[in-house]
Amino acid sequence: MNPRITGLYAALITPLREDGGVDYDIFEDLISFVLERGVDGICVGGATSEYPGFDLAERKELITRAGRRIQGKGRLLCGVGAHSMERTIQLAHHAQQCGASAVLVPPPHFFPYDQRDLDSFFRKVCSSIQLPCLLYNLPQFTSPLELDTIIRLLLTAENLSGIKDSSGDPKAIGRLQLAREQSDFSLLVGNDRLISTALPGGWDGIISGFACLFPELLADLYAKCRAKDRSGSEACQNKLDQVIAEADRLPFPWGIRIGLALRGFPSGPFPLPLAPFRRQQVMQLRSWLSDWMDRQMQLVR
Repeated sequence: MNPRITGLYAALITPLREDGGVDYDIFEDLISFVLERGVDGICVGGATSEYPGFDLAERKELITRAGRRIQGKGRLLCGVGAHSMERTIQLAHHAQQCGASAVLVPPPHFFPYDQRDLDSFFRKVCSSIQLPCLLYNLPQFTSPLELDTIIRLLLTAENLSGIKDSSGDPKAIGRLQLAREQSDFSLLVGNDRLISTALPGGWDGIISGFACLFPELLADLYAKCRAKDRSGSEACQNKLDQVIAEADRLPFPWGIRIGLALRGFPSGPFPLPLAPFRRQQVMQLRSWLSDWMDRQMQLVR
């Protein structure tokens, strides 16, 4: 059994140039930005990165640059989701070569699959990878996994070392914690609304898209949860929830990208042309975030 994966990880966006190509320079600057502000590591290639929009060469280059930039300064986790099993394994092997500590394996995207299909997929993929594998439960963007399937896999699948649960299902927090009494595995919360619920319940860490935007706030929340400072953690969670509620008016992760531009990290064009109502929402969120940061300067400088 691999050691538990613990700590706070910032799930990174993929910055773009105005022509739509990946802006690798801003990507590397963003890695330094979050590491300097209290995270324990980064996650490349998760949902926050909008990974289905990039080809294999771009994704490999992002992993390569992340491994080189983070060397000795933190830990690297790599999402290896793809439309096929072969592509997932190929990305995982590249992540291993670049020094990743573990890979996040979601179900294949686009096509819906039966639970039995997903069970077979995870068993085959995890047994084909030498790095520790985290099941990446991402029902918003991939085939939903039932809790019974998840628990069965965590207890019996070869080389499946834990889970990043981004489902947002509060019931999963207790059931997965209970399942760990039967076998040791890592529990990482991937829905930022549930951090102050999961960590006091015994979960090991956080993989957070909003830690890419406000690493200071997430580092403060993580530290207060670990110190069992209930009032402090609830205050941090409330501030984070305010940001999430406003950002959720837009498609994910547009809100994070808008905020990062205000912090000096322009991330390029949105993937779709903005309808008039979206342009108004973007302007409103930009204004709201600017005001929010002015009120919370002790967290964002």
